[in-house]
Formats: sequence, C-alpha cells, structure tokens
Amino acid sequence: MLETPEATDQRTDIKTRLASQAAERQHQLRTACFAIATGEQVDSDFVLDLCSQLGVDENAFGFMMRLADREGKRQEIERKAEAAFVAKSAAYKRVRELAEAEKPIVEKYEKWLRDNRPKGEPTAAETKAIRKQRAPVLDIQDDLTEARRIADSRNREHASLSDSLNYFDSETRKLVDKCRGEHPALCWL
Repeated sequence: MLETPEATDQRTDIKTRLASQAAERQHQLRTACFAIATGEQVDSDFVLDLCSQLGVDENAFGFMMRLADREGKRQEIERKAEAAFVAKSAAYKRVRELAEAEKPIVEKYEKWLRDNRPKGEPTAAETKAIRKQRAPVLDIQDDLTEARRIADSRNREHASLSDSLNYFDSETRKLVDKCRGEHPALCWL
C-alpha cells in the first residue's frame, strides 16, 4: 500500500514532535541534575518521572549527577578565566598608556639635555639640575617596568586558567564517552 504525501508529512511531523519532546525532557533532566548539584530545591517526583521517560536507571542518574557537579566546577573555572582575561586586558592597557606617556617625557628631557649640556665635567649645580630633569623619566620608566611585570603575571594567570579549562573539558568528554558506552540510555549526552 502506497502512502499519500499527507500521511508521509503527518508521520514526519509526529517523529519531529517526539524527537523534540525527548530533547526537551533530556534538557530538563540535565537542568534538574545541575540544580540538585548546586543545592537548589527540585521536585524529586518530576526528576524520577523524567528518568523513567528517558530510561535512565539509578547508575545512569548517578553519572548525570557527576556530570552536573563537573559542570558547576567548569563554570567556576570559566568565571575565574574570564576575570583573569579582564585583569590581563586592563594591565596591558595600562602598559600602552604608560608607553605613550613616556615618549613626551623622554623627548622633553632629551631636548633639555641638548640645550643645557655641560661643557666638560658637570658642576654640582649642573648635576643637580640634570637629576631634577631626569627624575620624571626614571619615574615613568619604573612605572612602565612594574606595569609590564604585572601584565606578564596576569597573562600567565589567564593562560594557566585557560589551560585548566581545556584540560577539564577534555576529561569531561572522556567521562561522557565512557558513560555512553556503559549506559545506553544516555547516548544523547
């Protein structure tokens, strides 16, 4: 018996709706597990019903709770990495600002030195004047050196957290792959 195009469309619509409902239940279960892992109140009957509908047994649910706990830890690492990125960006911005501020100060000192170069060995008064004119240059260079040190430190901190996040994600993927093999009901993870 041949199917009419309308029957085929209806069958496709039903399959799509069922897949959508299953995806919604899966999302709800993941969300519920995360809520439980973060200490929020969740209706246990609702969670048990979702597990029943999705064929998730006690062991598979335990695994989902481990994943939810890992997701909480991942979010914490991610927050720290984002904060480190903001700190790194601010530190490098400060370095750029100081580098720009250094140029006119150095140029002013060099011009003053050209115009007031001592003839021969500088006298005590000339040495004092040179030190006075050079002080802002040394101050800005000290500030710039410190800003670069801070920026490098912030960059290392951000890189370390990014590496930690990548490693954590890699370990989570391994855990998910292992679970898919052990718990066919969680093949959708």
